[in-house]
Amino acid sequence: MAEPHDIRALSGLLAAAQRALSAAERAALAEHGLTPGVFRLLDHVYDRPGAAPAAAAAALDVARPTVTAWIITLEALGFLARLDVPTDGRRATLEPTADGCRVVAEARDLIRRRQNRLLASAIDPGEQAALLDVLQRIATAGS
Repeated sequence: MAEPHDIRALSGLLAAAQRALSAAERAALAEHGLTPGVFRLLDHVYDRPGAAPAAAAAALDVARPTVTAWIITLEALGFLARLDVPTDGRRATLEPTADGCRVVAEARDLIRRRQNRLLASAIDPGEQAALLDVLQRIATAGS
C-alpha cells in the first residue's frame, strides 16, 4: 500500500482508474460502431446543433482535419448532416440526424451504466460519494 504522501503512486492510480473507465466507454461505443473521438463530436453537435466545424474543433481541442475526418465518418454512418450556409458557400453547419440523436441517447446511457457497474464492482455507494468529493476538491484546488 502506498503512503498517503506518495503523489506519484496517486497519479498512477488515477491514470489506471481513468484507463478502466475509458475501456468501459470504448466498449459501449463499439456497440454503435463509434470511437470515443468520433462520439465526442457527435455528442458536441447533439448539444449544440448548428455548430460550425471550426467551432467544434476548437471546443473539442482537436485539429480541424481531425474534425473533418470525424464528420466524414459520422455522415457515412448516417448520424450527422453537414449543411451548407446559404449565404456563404464556404461555410457549413453540423446537425445530428434522427439516428444520430438516438445513438447519442443510447450511448450516453450505455456508457453511464457500464461505468457505474465498474465503480460498483470496486467500491460501495458511500465510498463513491467520498471519492467524488475528494476528486472535486482536488480539481477545484488545481484550477
